Amino acid sequence: MNDVSLRRLGYFATLAQTEHFGRAAEELHISQPALSSEIKKLEAQLGLTLFTRSPRTALTREGRLLHRRAQHLLAAADRFSLGAQALAEGISGTVTIGCVQTFFMRGLPQAVTSIEHQWPQIKIQILEMTTAEQLEQLETGGIDIACGHSRPTSEDLTSHKIASDSFRLCTHPGSEVESLTDAANEPFVIFRREASPHYWERVMSICRAADFTPRIKHQTTTWSAVISLVRQGLGVSIVPEIVAESSTGIISLELDDPNATSASWMTMRDTDAVSTPGQVFDELKKLLTAH
Repeated sequence: MNDVSLRRLGYFATLAQTEHFGRAAEELHISQPALSSEIKKLEAQLGLTLFTRSPRTALTREGRLLHRRAQHLLAAADRFSLGAQALAEGISGTVTIGCVQTFFMRGLPQAVTSIEHQWPQIKIQILEMTTAEQLEQLETGGIDIACGHSRPTSEDLTSHKIASDSFRLCTHPGSEVESLTDAANEPFVIFRREASPHYWERVMSICRAADFTPRIKHQTTTWSAVISLVRQGLGVSIVPEIVAESSTGIISLELDDPNATSASWMTMRDTDAVSTPGQVFDELKKLLTAH
């Protein structure tokens, strides 16, 4: 199939929006026969019928499916042009980063300081939020970069793995728990499921591999709260190694399961690749991976 031009996609998107050749041609400032010819050429390129012509112009099932994708492609092209213009004029703007608590431990504040020093015209805002909140905000445009524990599966997003941590079993000093098996009857402290579905599932799978279901007693949304409850002797918890190593007043035990790991991911929209958020994303990759 020949490459489909953005101009022809633009004609398709406009006609799909109006579902009227006359109005679409007027909006596009071309003649109606010219528009009809371009749509026929696009349909021939794709090997699909995008519109019914009688009794009135309407999208076919295939046309409806491709309309949304065409809109994404055209929006991406616009963002590409705007991003290229911004780069030509010098990197500038505001970038909003959503992150979980562990990214503070990974050096995110220091990385942001370095980037703002390198590019004074860029202002970076950090919002601490759960991984689930980040992915929702990334989709709606509330944030530009997500730093969390899940890798989204959307084809419209780009992700980079910053690190992979082993999980540790944490208990309070004086506890007789020496292994995960010993913890089977202990109360567990865990993140709320809606706050971090990935973490919840990992803990459940680690415990199932040890032939028990954890007896969940306390639920939180921050690692500092988890550690505080464990330190007080109110339960045990399974936490990433970076959290265990940066916490005092607890006992940290290695797990026998080599697959008991937690990955940390940075994610952005594909359409931001050639833009200020894209430049910041690339710089953060270097700084945080090296850290």
